[in-house]
Amino acid sequence: MKIKMQRTFYPVGQGGFYSESFKAENNNFNVVYDCGSLSRGVDKVISNSFDKNEDIDILFISHFDSDHVNKINILKNSVGKIKTVIMPLLSEEDKNFLLFVYKWLGSEYKNSLDILNNPKEFFGSKTKIIWVREVVESRDEESNQEIRDVAEIEDGAEIKSGENINFSLGRQKFWIYKPYNYKNKIRCKDLLKKFRENNISIKYLKDIDYISNHIKDIRKCYKEVEGNINQNSLVLYSNLIEYKDSTTYIDYIYMRKDLKFYPFWHDYFYFLKNRFDLGCIYTGDVHLKTIVDDFKNKIKGCKYYLPVNTIQVPHHGSKNGFDIDFFNDFSEGWRRIISPISFGLSNPYGHPSGMVIKQLTLEHHLPVYVTNDKRDLFTQVFEFEV
Repeated sequence: MKIKMQRTFYPVGQGGFYSESFKAENNNFNVVYDCGSLSRGVDKVISNSFDKNEDIDILFISHFDSDHVNKINILKNSVGKIKTVIMPLLSEEDKNFLLFVYKWLGSEYKNSLDILNNPKEFFGSKTKIIWVREVVESRDEESNQEIRDVAEIEDGAEIKSGENINFSLGRQKFWIYKPYNYKNKIRCKDLLKKFRENNISIKYLKDIDYISNHIKDIRKCYKEVEGNINQNSLVLYSNLIEYKDSTTYIDYIYMRKDLKFYPFWHDYFYFLKNRFDLGCIYTGDVHLKTIVDDFKNKIKGCKYYLPVNTIQVPHHGSKNGFDIDFFNDFSEGWRRIISPISFGLSNPYGHPSGMVIKQLTLEHHLPVYVTNDKRDLFTQVFEFEV
C-alpha cells in the first residue's frame, strides 16, 4: 500500500500549530500537535488548514498555556470533529494552581481554563479524552513495549508516558506515537519569585478582594516570566514502525520553504534522496536541560525506535532551558537535524535567541523560521510503501 504523509509547521507566530496527515487510497488520518498563538492575523491560517468535511483523528496538547491552546475553538469549528484528545495528566495540586492563575489572567486564557477545568464539556461528548501520566524518570528502560491502537484506548483512560500508540489506515499499521509527560517547576518558581519581588503576598492569593486590588501587578508578574508557568509538557515522538517484512522506502521528499535563506539545503537533500529519515520530535515548551538524558535513554531504549530528521525547537527558540546536546544526540552520522522554530515577528521576548541559532548552526543543524508571515509555512511530504 502506498502512503503519502504530509507534515506541516503552520505560520502562526508566537504559538504552536503542527500537523501530520496520512493518505492512502480513499483513507486518511489527521494528527495535530497544539493549536494556539499570541500573534494577530493567524485565525485564517488555522481555519483553512483542513477541509470542512475532514476530521482530526488525534489532537495532542503539549500543555495548557494560552499560546498553545487558544485557537483550538477555531480548529474545532473548521473541521468535521475532533475524535480523540491526548494531553498531560496533572496532579490535583498543580491543576488547581493553574486554574487559579488562568482565572485571574483574563479572557485570553478562557480556552486554557475551560480545557483544564472540563475538557469533556469543551470538546463535546463524542470526543475521547486520554490522559498521559507523568514520566517516571528513575526508569532506565521502556517497561511497556506493547503497541496500542488509539481506537482501542477507552475514553478517560490514563496511559503511561511512552505508551506506543498507533492507528490503522487501510488495515495497515505503520506509524507510532510516543507521548511523554514531563513535569518541571522552574517557571512556576520564577513566578513566585516575581510575586515576592513585587510585594504580592502569596498567602492571600485565594482572597478575591486581595486579588482584585492587585490584579494588574499579578498579570504584570506573569508576563515578565519568560514563557508559561505550566508545570507539565507533553513531548511527542512520531515515526515510522519498521517491520522485518515491510518494503518501506522513501519515494520522494518535498520541502516547502524559500531556500534562499538556506543555501546549503540543496546539496543536503540531493545526497539524501532515498535515505531520508521520517521521524519527528515535538517539544512544545519543554525545558530541554532537565529531560535531555532521560528522554534519550527512554526513546533509544524502545525496540521500535528509528532515527528522526526533525526536532521542533522548544519555547519559541528561548535560550532558557535550551540544550544543544538534545539535537546532537539524535543526529545520525554526518546528517543533522531540521529544527523548526515557531515565533512571532514582533514578540516582546526577543525570540529566537541568537545563542540558540548560533549553537544550532555551529553544529550544522538546520534552523527553520516559522513566523506569522504566511510565506513561512514549512511542509515536509514523504511517499512510501508498506
